Amino acid sequence: MSGRHKTPPAAAQDWAIVDASIEKRMTEITAWLRDNQVFEPNPEEMGSVERAYWHFGYLRALEDMRVQLQRRSRSHH
Repeated sequence: MSGRHKTPPAAAQDWAIVDASIEKRMTEITAWLRDNQVFEPNPEEMGSVERAYWHFGYLRALEDMRVQLQRRSRSHH
């Protein structure tokens, strides 16, 4: 018997739901950043610099969290 743990089907399904939720939120934030021209800043159209900064930081946090969860998921296979 292998020393590796297999992820139970329910856990894999739960991970798929979490991953899809993170992906959806990342897409929404990226769209907001693009719509508000944060990737090509124009201060008059961008709105609050603080709000853009918060959204960008939140996007990065989601990306980091997703990577960590993916690593954890792979290590349990």
